[in-house]
Amino acid sequence: MKKEGSPSNSNGAGIVSVTLGIISIVFALAVLLGSIAGLVFALIALILGIFQYRKSKNKWAIWGITLAIVGLVFNAIALYLLATALADVINQLQALQQTGALEQYANLQ
Repeated sequence: MKKEGSPSNSNGAGIVSVTLGIISIVFALAVLLGSIAGLVFALIALILGIFQYRKSKNKWAIWGITLAIVGLVFNAIALYLLATALADVINQLQALQQTGALEQYANLQ
C-alpha cells in the first residue's frame, strides 16, 4: 500500500518513453513526413525518459532514453536524406527548364 507523501515508484513515464522511442524509430524507417513526427516522438520520449530516470533509476528509464536517442539519430538521418533527394530533384528540374526540355515536353502533349 502506498503511503501518503512518499515518492511514487510508478514506471509510467519510463514505459511511455520506451513506447514513443520505438514509435519514433518506426517513423524514421517510414521516411517522408514520418521523420518529422518521429523527431517529435523521440524528443518527448527523451524528456519522459530523463524524467523517469531522475525519479527512479530503473531499466525503463534507461531503455526509454536509449531508444529516444536512437530515434533522434535515425530521424535526423532520414530527414537529411529526404532533404538531399529533394534538392537533387529541384536542381534537375531547373537544369531541364534552362535547356528548354520542359517546354518541349509540354508542347508534345
